[in-house]
Parts: sequence; C-alpha cells; structure tokens
Amino acid sequence: MTHLRDKYERCPVSSTSEWTSGVPEQGWQAGYGPTSLENNQSHIYIGVITARKYLDSRAMAVYKTWGKQVPGKVEFFSTYDASGWSPAGLPVVSSIPGIDDTYPPQKKSFLMLKYMHDFYIDKYDWFIRADDDVYIRVDKLDRFLRSVNSSKLLYVGQPGFGKDDEFGKLGLREE
Repeated sequence: MTHLRDKYERCPVSSTSEWTSGVPEQGWQAGYGPTSLENNQSHIYIGVITARKYLDSRAMAVYKTWGKQVPGKVEFFSTYDASGWSPAGLPVVSSIPGIDDTYPPQKKSFLMLKYMHDFYIDKYDWFIRADDDVYIRVDKLDRFLRSVNSSKLLYVGQPGFGKDDEFGKLGLREE
C-alpha cells in the first residue's frame, strides 16, 4: 500500500547539528533552490491551533512574540463562535462551523488546512500548522524556507502522536 508520505521527497538536511549554527547555505540538491517569491515579505501562512481558554494567554503570547516577526500571516483557530469574538487585535478564525476545542484537535486541524487552501492557496508559498505552545525561530524558519523550492512536493516536519496514554486511540494506525 502506498502512503501519502511516500509521495513526497525528503528535504536534504543531513544532520540536526547544522541547525545549531543556522540553516546550511550550501549542499542543496538540484530542485531545492529559492522560491519564486524570494524577496516577497508575505510568503508564509501560519495557522495556530488553540482553545478558547488560551486566547488571552498562549495565543496572545505567540502573537506578541514570534507571531509579529512572520513574513506573512498568522491566524489562530479556535472554537466556532458566530459572534466572532476575540481578544483585541488577535486574528482569530472562529467562523468555521464544526470547530470545537475537543482534544486531540484532529478535526480542527483538518478544517484549518481546508480553510488555508480555500482562502490562501495562491497567496502564500508555505503553510504551517502550529500549536499555541510552540516557539518558532522565525528568522531561521524564513531563511530555511527561502532556500527550498515551494513548488516541489515536500513533507517537512514530523507527525504528532499525542500523549503516551492516548496512543492507539487517535486513529493513527497504519491500514
């Protein structure tokens, strides 16, 4: 059986030690050159998964720290709220019916990806799904992504497997 991950090329980063001194400048294989938007300041869209109870704390902390540095757009995905309420200035997408704060947030993640596709697929080169408790070194992320061809089918990152006591209950088994 062919899995989705088998259809993507691996990004040629040879070791994790290279990340301690920054993203490697050389050694990229053919086809991994800079994106077409090399000088564009809006090439990354980051969707941050959060819960309503964390909008004033975790989400706001992300927005006021690394979220402000993103050369593109950052939006927070939280529970559906027809009124559209959000803390002042925080770009919250809460208008998608079906999104709730159920854990694990599989449904929220997939609806967020669909939203990204439906509204922004032609406006950004890169799309990132992040949690509200992650810290992103935006300078290094930007430098790395600008060195990779966004037109290639690549999977960069790793899947999450949830908490140890939930393993096997998340519907992540191989079929």
